[in-house]
Amino acid sequence: GQSKPKYIFLSPTATVNKNTKMTRPEPSQSYKASQFEKVLKSNIVNKRDLRNISWNGISDEHRARTWKILLGYLPTNSSLSGILRRKREEYRD
Repeated sequence: GQSKPKYIFLSPTATVNKNTKMTRPEPSQSYKASQFEKVLKSNIVNKRDLRNISWNGISDEHRARTWKILLGYLPTNSSLSGILRRKREEYRD
């Protein structure tokens, strides 16, 4: 049989690693990061908004806090320090 020629199309932001496998272009993190910052820094975190922006992935910087809020471990209001201290004491006991 005939083998078809293989074509590689590179976008301006695509990278080729040392094994010559294609990797996806990195999405613009600045917009997504600003959305996480906006939602997480508000006085009351809107869980629906947080869930929506988390759908396509969560950066390492925001992952821990985002999951704690989405799972109900942390409250959606801004009084985190006292609650975290209490939960850590409960865990030790």
